Amino acid sequence: MLTAVALSLELLAPTVAFLPGTPAAPLHLAIPPFVAQPIGMEYEVLPTSGQLAALQASFVHALNSMPHFRAVRIAQPCSPDTLGSCDRSRAAAIHAGAAVVVQGYVTRHMSIFWDVDFVIIDGRTGQSYGPWVNEIKGDYDAVLFGMPALAAGIAKRTASIETRS
Repeated sequence: MLTAVALSLELLAPTVAFLPGTPAAPLHLAIPPFVAQPIGMEYEVLPTSGQLAALQASFVHALNSMPHFRAVRIAQPCSPDTLGSCDRSRAAAIHAGAAVVVQGYVTRHMSIFWDVDFVIIDGRTGQSYGPWVNEIKGDYDAVLFGMPALAAGIAKRTASIETRS
């Protein structure tokens, strides 16, 4: 049974607004594999690799359904605990033709309390923005169901960062 997804109203915007009449080229995003974030609890249950892959696939699909975004998956995750991994993610993004890396981190606090956090990394400058923490109350299906709304919120933030560059 799905339970309610608790998201901020700002993230529920279904589309990303650009200036009227502006023929914007699609913004190319690189999406590395989502990373499980352990919290150090005894008997902690982390999201499985299959769950992380499905969340990433849903996120990429939602971004690609928006007219001004093109998302590609890259193999190199960006983990803040691994020295140099974010630089390798940037290099993979640039190689894939993407200007921005969007890294997702998934934390499972208990069976029905999850966080899905995102960090946006400018592929040209290496500057990172975020993290944006999204608390979700529900089972795994509720988290998966919430991916399109999360993608819309991150797309909005990515577009605002891109226009500053």
